[in-house]
Amino acid sequence: MLILGGSVSQLPAIRHARASGLRVVVADGDGSALGFDDADAAEAIDFSDADALVDVASVTASTASPPFAATALSSRRQLPRSDSGFPASAPRWRLG
Repeated sequence: MLILGGSVSQLPAIRHARASGLRVVVADGDGSALGFDDADAAEAIDFSDADALVDVASVTASTASPPFAATALSSRRQLPRSDSGFPASAPRWRLG
């Protein structure tokens, strides 16, 4: 799962995802973001660098296929999309 942002606000999501058995990659422009320590992998990427974020999402999607990564890739590669805004092939995830 790719989580954008590794600040104190994202720590609960990072920890919950890891506790649920997901591989968590955190991307944040701050190379010393707090969430980096709790993630399986971390990338210091400025959010304005869309190409770098899509590259990380591509690698992450190959192992976890989170909907937002799939959406970014679909949009970037002009793939067919479903009415929900997610690619037609994206898994439907339910939280909680």
